[in-house]
Amino acid sequence: MKNLNDFDETNNIQELVDRKDWEGIEDSFRRLCAKIAGEEFVALVDDTNFSSYKNVLEAKLFEAVQVAKENSTKAIYYSYDQNDYWKGSLLLCKNYVRKENVKKPGDDDWASEWDEEIELPAFEEAYEVYKKSKGFLSKKYVGVTLYIASKIMKDLNQVAENLKVTNLSICMHFMIIRDGRAIFDDLIRLIEE
Repeated sequence: MKNLNDFDETNNIQELVDRKDWEGIEDSFRRLCAKIAGEEFVALVDDTNFSSYKNVLEAKLFEAVQVAKENSTKAIYYSYDQNDYWKGSLLLCKNYVRKENVKKPGDDDWASEWDEEIELPAFEEAYEVYKKSKGFLSKKYVGVTLYIASKIMKDLNQVAENLKVTNLSICMHFMIIRDGRAIFDDLIRLIEE
């Protein structure tokens, strides 16, 4: 199964997140999308309006933080389903393994099973771009999905910082499903408390 370290363009993303180098992150995912899907799809993603979805993220993350305070939650992670109109969820976990305590990269032990779920509505504009990238045996959707996800990651981080989230780790799950199986699975830690 692939993860972000498998692509030259994205193998240092966690380091860039730790440095808050959002311009470098966006450039990395843009180059990956151009390489896999072509400039046409880079332009389609760049033309997508993310602002209304960012407003949804803000409202739902605020709700998740309130629930987390009441339930001893240690981590919230954003997960999406690009095949279902890009519906997302904020999953609240009571257990969490900090980055320095992960035994080996790629370990799935970073969080427990989630205890609470706050659903996000579909992000239909992103889904429409993703849908255009799916051709017969096409790999374009991998580049498109990761580029869209990176833009959401930037917005999620900004929302968390604006809300002054403390005492919680905020993560994002990058995942690509094909034929009911994950062909790509990775985790980015945006804020680690």
